[in-house]
Amino acid sequence: AKAPQHVVEEARSKFKEFIAEDNRFEKARVLNLIQRSGLDSERIILYSRMGLHRSVLQVYIHSLKDYRAAEKYCIDTGRDNQNLAHNKYNVEEGKEGEDASRPTRAVLLNMLLKLYLEPGEDAKDGASPEFLSESLKHLLGNHTSQYLDPVETLRLIPDDTGLPALKAYLEGVLRAAVSRRRTAMVASKLVRAERFQTQVRYLEVKRKSFTIDTKTECAVCRKKIGDSYFSAHPPENTLHPTKMLLPSAKWVIVHKGCSKKYSDRKRAGRGGVSNVLHVR
Repeated sequence: AKAPQHVVEEARSKFKEFIAEDNRFEKARVLNLIQRSGLDSERIILYSRMGLHRSVLQVYIHSLKDYRAAEKYCIDTGRDNQNLAHNKYNVEEGKEGEDASRPTRAVLLNMLLKLYLEPGEDAKDGASPEFLSESLKHLLGNHTSQYLDPVETLRLIPDDTGLPALKAYLEGVLRAAVSRRRTAMVASKLVRAERFQTQVRYLEVKRKSFTIDTKTECAVCRKKIGDSYFSAHPPENTLHPTKMLLPSAKWVIVHKGCSKKYSDRKRAGRGGVSNVLHVR
């Protein structure tokens, strides 16, 4: 007797959970057992865990005929395209990879694109040419195309493909390229501005340094500073308009008790004292 549908669904759900999370079984052996059983979702899980990404896409396209799910798999499984020019990933069937060695989204999507353009033996009992054409149009015409490697994509597309069929894709590629260039320019200018600000802060700190020793005298009373409280005054004629001390600046050291007297003298002579530093 045939098992009730809900029993079958529950059993498949447990089986999927097992093959998706457990490592105590031979994946290749289990895959061989269910290869022609019609358990497409289970095959996808095993193919993915074994690193057989092309086989996963073949199931989505030729068995399930779900190109949206195939595109979603490429986006969810692939890692970010960090550098398309130097980040080519050679996907070898039968090898499991760690997260760091996963293929990029561009590689997976270009793999999907190649399945559409060169179906080969897979299309005999699989997706029709009309379905593949519709899938290709959807891939090149939606937001997913931003992850494609433009150079590899144009290399795969047949030379006799009409421009109208590529219009949406090319517009998206050019728009994304301009956006990346502008973003890079803004980022570069921000980095330079931050570097300049850091240099300014460094110079400010460096030029505010001074040395006190046993021979240092108060500029007002001419007594040794010793270990008493003191104030450090930058000479105003060595202040740059940006309020940074010039390289020739020499701090004037006075006792804290003499600080007011020194400040009064400076105000009477030049109209004010700034950047006073009180230190013990």
